[in-house]
Amino acid sequence: TSDEPLAVRASNEAVIYNVRSFTLSGGNTPLGDMIEDVALMFNNDGQIDPGLITQPKPNGFYNEPSIDTSWKCRAKGVIAMTDGYPNTPVDSAAAANKLYQQNVKVYSVAYANSTAHPNDGGVGSVMNKIAWKGGTCREYGHTGEIIKPEDTTGYNKYLTNVKNNPSVYKSCFYNAYNGIALKQAMQSIMN
Repeated sequence: TSDEPLAVRASNEAVIYNVRSFTLSGGNTPLGDMIEDVALMFNNDGQIDPGLITQPKPNGFYNEPSIDTSWKCRAKGVIAMTDGYPNTPVDSAAAANKLYQQNVKVYSVAYANSTAHPNDGGVGSVMNKIAWKGGTCREYGHTGEIIKPEDTTGYNKYLTNVKNNPSVYKSCFYNAYNGIALKQAMQSIMN
């Protein structure tokens, strides 16, 4: 590897090409599976096999103690992002709730889907529920009090408010339908 700008750019372009050309067989969107994998990572001391251990556990993690244990006292958050409806057996919202139970907030972003809505019965409904069960859904979407993941009545009231007054009540997930909206979503999450 090199620090030369052209070499860095070439490397970045190669990574971007490989990510964009990666497809799963069957066209699945395994969002719940991926969220569960993150929960496993946090359960296993935050360590991912960096290639230094020759025999990691089957899930890719190992039980070596973390060199940097300061992550345990830091605020933790996960950003779940998808451009499609999660369609694997793992319930994405339940997986997000596992992380919430470990004091890890889960933010959700629907990318490249301009029609996603909290009550659409599709990707918007799933992403909104992930934010709720992940502890990041607020009564007005991104502002107001947090709707606790166990508060089903409060969440249902919020959904009714979104349906009846969408100009005031917004989605709990971020709808990043283009690059500018994605940048705004990331800035909002990081604030």
